[in-house]
Amino acid sequence: MLTAASDAVSIRTALRRGALAYLLKPFTAESLSQQLRSYPRYRRILGQQHALDQETIERAKRALIAGDVAPSGKPRSATEASVLESLSPGEQYSAVEVAERVGVSRATAQRYLSALADDGAVEIQLRYGTTGRPEHRYGVPARTSPK
Repeated sequence: MLTAASDAVSIRTALRRGALAYLLKPFTAESLSQQLRSYPRYRRILGQQHALDQETIERAKRALIAGDVAPSGKPRSATEASVLESLSPGEQYSAVEVAERVGVSRATAQRYLSALADDGAVEIQLRYGTTGRPEHRYGVPARTSPK
């Protein structure tokens, strides 16, 4: 919701009726941008085809809070840290490129990149070619770059 209504009753009503975010006017372009970026993370986390556990549900709820990209509580593995460190801020990479940089298989790189995207540490963009499926491109958000 984008609104000037700041009273508690309006806020509770909006959230009870399904508002996933509540942004008070006046707001900055960055605030709006953060809110809009949080929704795809939420959808990716809940878009899994198998039954979800409580930790995943909580991570999805956290993803809706703009700027809250807290890790799932687990320390990063060496491979996950290597995948994250292989990404240069401002650049976009395919899973194949990341796999080559880290020295792992494409499937392994894809799995770690997907988990990092779910946690909000990595952003996904699609690059459309002339035929076939779009290519997923991964990058580090400027606000959380590893370097």
